[in-house]
Amino acid sequence: MYFLKNQWMQQFTLGVCLFSTTAAYSVEIQTVEMSDAAAQGVGCFFMGTSSLAAAYALGPTELMMLATGAVIVPSSSSLLFIALGGILGAGACSVGASLTPAVLWAKENKASLLHRKETTPPPQAMTEAEVQSTGCLAGVLGFGAITLAAAPTEIVMLAAGGVTSPSSTSLLLMGILGTVVPASCTVGAAAALPVVAVYDRFDLEAVKQKITSIFGFGSPAPALAESPSDRLLAARASQ
Repeated sequence: MYFLKNQWMQQFTLGVCLFSTTAAYSVEIQTVEMSDAAAQGVGCFFMGTSSLAAAYALGPTELMMLATGAVIVPSSSSLLFIALGGILGAGACSVGASLTPAVLWAKENKASLLHRKETTPPPQAMTEAEVQSTGCLAGVLGFGAITLAAAPTEIVMLAAGGVTSPSSTSLLLMGILGTVVPASCTVGAAAALPVVAVYDRFDLEAVKQKITSIFGFGSPAPALAESPSDRLLAARASQ
């Protein structure tokens, strides 16, 4: 018993000495800024895993039949996971990676975008990757709105050759995510740079002023009419 107590005391003393030695030295932790490629990888991982988790929660087999036109039931869970990951996971991953630069740009320029004042600095100029990311977002919103306003079930079945109608609205939205969203993101990203180049080339100032006047962005304050007393005071001052 004395040996055990003595051994326990030795281990305890050794642990205290190691802790004291480690605490005596300050460990410098260097934080490295995440690169654009790494940020896009995080966006891909987030969108892909979220989509797969939602698909398994709603009904993966039915979603595969809706989004890919599959006519057979998978014989194992591993086959279902591979097929679902290759279709829905890959599409959601590409969309998440494409949207990441625009999301980061909006986060960095949040103050300039939300609070338009004279003292607020203007937003930073976009890089080509951020312009393409914004085009992806515009394509997703535009084609998604058209799909929902027209005939979403028929469009999804036509786009993927689906052989079954969705049993719920959630499955229909997941089907849109697996078919319409990746395609519209690709089209929007590809068309973004040419559209911006044409806009800058022709300098559509009239259209720009019309848009800013509609939303009230950057529109100058209306000039006040000069009263007769103001004109009289100005004339006396000039004399």
